[in-house]
Amino acid sequence: MALASNAWGSNWTGEFTLEQRMRVLDRMYQLWAEAGITVKRVDSSDAMSWNMPHQVERQLGAVKERWPSINDFNLHLHNGRGTALASVYAALRVLDGGDTLRLQTSIGGMAGCPYCGNGRAAMMIATEDLMHMLEEMGISTGVDLYRLIEVVWIAEEIVGHPLYGFVSKAGPRPRSNHLYPMDMPRIETLEQARHFILGPQAYAGAPSPWSAPITSYQRPDSLIGQNAPAGNAQAPDAAPPAKVRAIPR
Repeated sequence: MALASNAWGSNWTGEFTLEQRMRVLDRMYQLWAEAGITVKRVDSSDAMSWNMPHQVERQLGAVKERWPSINDFNLHLHNGRGTALASVYAALRVLDGGDTLRLQTSIGGMAGCPYCGNGRAAMMIATEDLMHMLEEMGISTGVDLYRLIEVVWIAEEIVGHPLYGFVSKAGPRPRSNHLYPMDMPRIETLEQARHFILGPQAYAGAPSPWSAPITSYQRPDSLIGQNAPAGNAQAPDAAPPAKVRAIPR
């Protein structure tokens, strides 16, 4: 295994170039080769949140071109500057079915690093956000996203403050019987927005501008007026399951 820590940049010394990273990896690759060990995996860590999607894509592409024997990639991407999920998407674009991609995420994005100058702002990708993106891309994860979101809410109660993910607040993209009631009242708070799991009780008493039920020709008649129950978020037209599984580090 070859490892590049804080691969894309440092809060103290600035950005690292692709050429710099490749020199470091080449040195480690040569050391393993001299020991008679074939390198099949590269780890890239980024506690300081310097990752950018186009740079991640270039990095993985350069490694695959330089060392075809490497087909196992670990990305430990902190999300302090909001680019980590996009960087994962970039990695998925450049890797193929013969590659393994390992990722570290956390419930609600809980994380931090006392050594990089960002403290708790050095958050991780929220697990629920990654699962939602993969499912919507047609990559089956086997995860019940609505149950996962409930776990995030429990974690928020434990730590005593809102966590950093997005899907746990706005809910997954509603499909089929998860579509929102068309005549629901105005939704203004994060607590009211939890109706995608809690139902109408989440917005009980909220002011409504509607004086009569609302319908739409674009909405199936069987769903008009129904509330969105909890359940699995997988789209009904999702692609066949891909090779996605949990791999311990």
